[in-house]
Amino acid sequence: MKPTRRSVLASVPALALVGCGGPEPEPEPEGWVDPCGAEPEAWAPDGELDTDAFPFGVQVTDPTTDGVLLAARTTLEGPVAARVARACDGEWQEVATLTDLEVGDDGVVLAELTGLESDSVHAVALFNAGGQLRSRPSRFRTAPPAGGGRRVVRFGASCCLGRLAAPWLNLSHAADRKLDFFALLGDTVYADPADTVDEYRESWREALDTDGLADLTASTATISTWDDHEVKNNWRWEDLAGQEQFDDAVQAFSETFPWREGGGPAGLWRKLAWGDVLDVFALDSRAERTDEDYISEEQMAWLQVELAASTARFKIILNSVPITDLEPIFGAVQEEDRWQGRPEQRLELLEFIDSEQIGGVLWLAGDLHYGQIANVGQVGDPGETAWEVMVGPSGSILNHLPELVQQGPNYEGPIQDQFPVLLFEHNYAEFVCDADAGTIRVRHIGDDGEALSDRTLSL
Repeated sequence: MKPTRRSVLASVPALALVGCGGPEPEPEPEGWVDPCGAEPEAWAPDGELDTDAFPFGVQVTDPTTDGVLLAARTTLEGPVAARVARACDGEWQEVATLTDLEVGDDGVVLAELTGLESDSVHAVALFNAGGQLRSRPSRFRTAPPAGGGRRVVRFGASCCLGRLAAPWLNLSHAADRKLDFFALLGDTVYADPADTVDEYRESWREALDTDGLADLTASTATISTWDDHEVKNNWRWEDLAGQEQFDDAVQAFSETFPWREGGGPAGLWRKLAWGDVLDVFALDSRAERTDEDYISEEQMAWLQVELAASTARFKIILNSVPITDLEPIFGAVQEEDRWQGRPEQRLELLEFIDSEQIGGVLWLAGDLHYGQIANVGQVGDPGETAWEVMVGPSGSILNHLPELVQQGPNYEGPIQDQFPVLLFEHNYAEFVCDADAGTIRVRHIGDDGEALSDRTLSL
């Protein structure tokens, strides 16, 4: 998380529980084995659930092998406490109690939890100082360590949580899947009218109070980046009321989904490792834009160095806007709001990945309000064999312009080959990453919990 003048981060260790065993197969995919044994039903700790004292549960973010960041809101004056449990052999065993967590402005509680067992399912709940009242618990999983093997990793992703389709039923279905983590790719809130930190905070409170996001954050940890609506629609620096408005937007965002300190104006671009299976690269595709560049030279250099150095089988790039060549679908319409509008930098990155023969790259994007699986480049261009998956929207108005192309006479042939999946329903996407097979199964899941598409990509 990037601390600011309005935030306090409490860093507290947890006691690790060792010796958990009893592996049992996960029903999907076949052959997957959970090193921590069969996962029990949701943790129900002692204490009375009080949604007035803890209205939005606990948000768990940026998991590592031994820790996570926590965020919550409370109406209590504080201090408050947290209790942590670990799933082991079909039961929950409490492993730590954290006391004297400070309650900051707007009732925000921020903490870093460390000392956890790697690749293990945990749950956390907040309590009042006396322990009688508690929040809804949140389940999460720590990352596997490097050298720890290549188990199958399952994660989800979405974007664009507009109020049109609230309460975001697809996210409630994602919660049922007990995913390893979930990526939020931007426009998690539409805070466009906001100018002050209190107004930005109100947008985040409204989102957290919606069933789909509440269910999701109670089920798994999140890894977030942003697009434009967390600050202002299609914003540029000259559109803001100075640095203070930017700081206010970052503050409200970081109080809800805190992140580990990275680079850039908001500290958002960063890498999170998930053992030998995948590295997650969260980009900031908004705050560093200029007329010539989509991201800063510093972010570009960092990404190239980290991609080249990664030994993970898959490199997952969280890219709030698509890098795919969408000219066959959109022509030049609004190309300035995607990588295509910065062709030199786009080609530099794609040519680097091709020339360095960096395998296992999968781009994830949102922003355009429809689902898609596509080759990044057209035939003969850089990125022609790379894949990008566009996810969501989970709740915003649907974009039907690509549907007209799909239904038109020119869709067959090269266009269909480049864009084999186009979807026009609210959705999130689930990714099943099998490092040994070198494949990622991609399913877009709709509001009814059924798969809208089901493709397996070889990377």
